[in-house]
Amino acid sequence: MKGQITIDFMLSMGAALVIFILLLDATFNQETQARELMQEADARNLMEDLAVNIDSVYLSGGNSSRVYTLPETLSGGVSYTLSVYPRSILLGYENGGQKYYSTRILAESINGTSFVSLAPGKIRITNVDYTIYFENE
Repeated sequence: MKGQITIDFMLSMGAALVIFILLLDATFNQETQARELMQEADARNLMEDLAVNIDSVYLSGGNSSRVYTLPETLSGGVSYTLSVYPRSILLGYENGGQKYYSTRILAESINGTSFVSLAPGKIRITNVDYTIYFENE
């Protein structure tokens, strides 16, 4: 009888350990998904905020300008790339694979070229005859 109790106890502990491991795995998966959603929301907010600022300068007419600060990283310390094209912005970052998001802007001409890559930090957005120029502050 004494040996039977030990086997039952070991089976009970084994089942409890399996359940604990499954719960722990589900918790880590939820945490990873939440972090990825926060980074995605942060990327989209950054893009939309930049688009609003570019469109505001564009609609304000010639010789208008505004200073805008791009964050060093997205939430969680994730680095990103940001490119502005005529009529669109493209943001890319690494998050378990390369992710890209884009949004539309009104400006048809950017720095007189096909696109410009923006680095984190303060930038001045200037409208010169409805061409949008970017320069680091």
